[in-house]
Amino acid sequence: MLAKIWKKLLLAICVIAILFNITIKLVNRISLEKAIKSTPEGVDVKAILNITDTEKTVESKKDKTTSEYKTVEEAQAEMKAKENEENQNTAEQNSEQIILNEERQEVDTEKAEKTTGGKIIDGVTDAITNMKEQTSAFY
Repeated sequence: MLAKIWKKLLLAICVIAILFNITIKLVNRISLEKAIKSTPEGVDVKAILNITDTEKTVESKKDKTTSEYKTVEEAQAEMKAKENEENQNTAEQNSEQIILNEERQEVDTEKAEKTTGGKIIDGVTDAITNMKEQTSAFY
């Protein structure tokens, strides 16, 4: 008898909790305007919602209705094309940066050779003059 009462009491508590959870979710629902404002910069809302500027219609095979939105396949193909284009642009920028770095290295090595070359020549001339002085001292 006591077990039946506990079962009914716990069932009633679960039903109340479920109804309370559902009502909280309905009341605290985020509006579309707030969702759009909270998206990070650079994210295209039209791409998220699959909206196009052109009036392209897609017919549904089931109920013969038309829609102004892209199909999932078209949106995915467009996103892949954009990704490929971005990857190509970054690859070009990286190759340009590599070329610039190589040119800078060449210029730096030329400068280093010029500066060390002058020091080497000065060292050689100093050594020659020292040898002349030493040999002249012997004679």
